Amino acid sequence: MPLNIKDETTHIKAKQLAALTGENLTSVVRQALDERMATVLRQKQSSAMARSAEKLMELGRLCAAHMPPGLHSSDHVDLHGQNGKPQ
Repeated sequence: MPLNIKDETTHIKAKQLAALTGENLTSVVRQALDERMATVLRQKQSSAMARSAEKLMELGRLCAAHMPPGLHSSDHVDLHGQNGKPQ
């Protein structure tokens, strides 16, 4: 399958990289695309994880708003004795 690169600067850079690595143009372009694809996918995954974390934090804030005054989510004295075991 032909790939027609019409930008002269891009073509020159691909040829220079091929000369430096000893690879052919196809290998150079494939490697560059693979590396760029991996970077973009990592960024998208990281962004999705950040959105999920923010949704979880918002859920925590909503839950906290419904807790009785003075009670903290870490207050478990009514559930556990002094030795830390359930009552």
